[in-house]
Amino acid sequence: MKRSIKIIFLFIITIQGYSQSLDFASLFLRGGIEDGGKLLNAYVEPLHNTFSAAGNSNWNFPSQSEDSKIHFYFEIKYSYTTVPTSDREYDIYNLGLQELKPSDPSQHIAQTVFGDASAIQLETNDHIVNPWPPFNSKPLATFNSPEGTGIHGMQLPWLHLGINYKGTQVSLRALPPLPIQNGDGNIGLWGIGAGQNINKLIKGLHDFPVEFKLIAAYSRTNLTVKQNLQPDEAFISLSGGPYDNQNFELKTKGYNLDFYVMKKLGLFIFSGGPGYAYSQSDVELTGTYPIYVKDPAGIFGFSIADINDPIDQTLTDGFFKAGLNVAAKFNFLLINIDMQFGKYNTFAGGIGFIL
Repeated sequence: MKRSIKIIFLFIITIQGYSQSLDFASLFLRGGIEDGGKLLNAYVEPLHNTFSAAGNSNWNFPSQSEDSKIHFYFEIKYSYTTVPTSDREYDIYNLGLQELKPSDPSQHIAQTVFGDASAIQLETNDHIVNPWPPFNSKPLATFNSPEGTGIHGMQLPWLHLGINYKGTQVSLRALPPLPIQNGDGNIGLWGIGAGQNINKLIKGLHDFPVEFKLIAAYSRTNLTVKQNLQPDEAFISLSGGPYDNQNFELKTKGYNLDFYVMKKLGLFIFSGGPGYAYSQSDVELTGTYPIYVKDPAGIFGFSIADINDPIDQTLTDGFFKAGLNVAAKFNFLLINIDMQFGKYNTFAGGIGFIL
């Protein structure tokens, strides 16, 4: 129990780093809703990919079909998903922005949520013209892109439990919603999976030297982080509000199918094989946000419009992967190490009991 508390405590400290960057995700709306959506997707897409890789991995439970007893198992698992260097930053010029551009044309590489703690300045193409001499102009809005966390991967713990009988398994995983960033958000996950030992179904494979297993699973991960996008202090008189109901939400669901080849050697069971996964994430900014727009009356040069729920977009990802699992059972104690290799690699370790 102490070990599980330490694991969850370490996870909470790490996830606070992500939430501190996601606090500012709504800054992208300074350039309008359409460009804001493109920038937000570029910033959080690696987060979608890490949730997809983690949620669609580590579903194999090392069981043998010759065991005719019903077994219940319980594990505490901890995974780490790596983010490739290419997904830690993005090029502003590759997004097809219409209303925004870098203030310095040579500074056009921005950081994703897994990038470094640096930012570039963006500004609108629309300008406000001073009606008095010297009739100079300035961008309608300027802002710095959100910084990355400097953390190049995602840690996720969860509880894994299930039942196994003659090579057929049903398992559940869950992380109850945990508060992050002093209560300004939460993260949780759950999933359900089922596996079948194929040797048990095909008579000609009963005495085969290795066993084959097919696993299917469904998973969900939900992340919510509060936002606080307010009008600049000098322009509060033009705003409406209130703006105290803002949230960034990332809801990921995944579908997973794995094929494993297994071999028992003494206390150890080795297994590995290919798989395919598909995931979908809903990226949302909910609540009321102040958006700078041109003033149609031309009195102030610009105005502030209150927009409700400005962004609701979908990211998808389908990918092939390969898995490798090594497990050892000592009486009731189970030690399980799982690796999934793809564009995003996931490494997980579990310790628990099997009865």
